[in-house]
Amino acid sequence: PWPAVRPGRSLRSSMRPRSMELVSEWFNRCWTEDRMCRARESTLPTRVVYVGNESREPYLYETSREEALYTALSHCWGGTQDIHLTATTADLKDRMDSIPMAALPKTFADAVLLTRELGIKYIWIDSLCIIQNDAEDWARESARMAEVYQNAALTISADGAADGSKGLFQTTKIPLFEEISIPFQNPTGSGLIYARETTLETSGDHVHVIDHKKNDPLRHRGWALQEWLLSSRIAHFTTGELLCVTEQRH
Repeated sequence: PWPAVRPGRSLRSSMRPRSMELVSEWFNRCWTEDRMCRARESTLPTRVVYVGNESREPYLYETSREEALYTALSHCWGGTQDIHLTATTADLKDRMDSIPMAALPKTFADAVLLTRELGIKYIWIDSLCIIQNDAEDWARESARMAEVYQNAALTISADGAADGSKGLFQTTKIPLFEEISIPFQNPTGSGLIYARETTLETSGDHVHVIDHKKNDPLRHRGWALQEWLLSSRIAHFTTGELLCVTEQRH
């Protein structure tokens, strides 16, 4: 049964700095040590947000379809307009000049910081990288979303956030799962293993995040399933744990 046992980390508090470090550690190891998991530069989407220089504000960048690494955000928009940040024909030039970090919804800001932690210069966020009031642009770019998620070095999935104001890092004051402790002993020592029911459900070649105690908001968004299935590498920030999934199921 041991191959079926998967490690997990409970998020009892926001753990923001440590979570950033963990994702960076896991995926950099995956990219460097596993040939099948390795992220490769791919053709950039039509627009991305440039975040590679911490000394200046992010800005919307219209690419020449050059090749580079980028992340993509999977998130809930929510229902309140004042927490949205979009690109429209009226403010496109302003977005290309600057998108102040202070103006970013918390989920976007967290995703930008994680992208920087990974050493990646670009992030794709649908509301900013598709011109929302341009029907032609929306039709063209939404048709390319499969390519966007397939080619992303990492999809950052804000599972636990109902809207952009919540951020990636949810605070949990009580355990979301029933845990048991199991004594163990091996040649190098002994101790306790804490175990609980898995949050992973495997279907064919795909792994889906399942939280049996609580339905995370992003699980109710129709686009999310497509984004998850298309992505090669995903960091799921759920209300219960931080979970990283690759095609090789690391």
